[in-house]
Order: sequence, then C-alpha cells, then structure tokens
Amino acid sequence: MIAYLDESGAHEGPGDVFTLGGWVARESRWKRIEAVWDTWLGSRVFHMVDFENRYGDFANWPNPKKRIR
Repeated sequence: MIAYLDESGAHEGPGDVFTLGGWVARESRWKRIEAVWDTWLGSRVFHMVDFENRYGDFANWPNPKKRIR
C-alpha cells in the first residue's frame, strides 16, 4: 500500500482547525494514478500558499481580495 497525506491548519491560534486529506492505494493502482496525474499536471506541484499569494504559476491570476478594474 502507498499513501499520500497532507495536512493544513493547527498553528496554535484561537479557533484552530486541523484538516487532513489523502489517498491510499495498492502499488499497482498507484502507478496508474500517477500516470494520469503526470499527464494532466506534469511536474507541477500545487501549494495553497503560492495560490493565495499569487506567486509562481499563479502570479498573473486575479486576486479576489483586490478590485479588478
């Protein structure tokens, strides 16, 4: 079995929320998942912090927190 897990939150603030998500699959299935994933995304890696701060691949994306003329 192979697992990919990712967490978010729980940084010791008031009202902290901790989330955990992931995938678990047998190795043979995982190789098929990776093939599809690589076809769609290539070697790109998604980091929410980059998206939120409009950094890297997201530098030219509009920011919903700012007014768009």
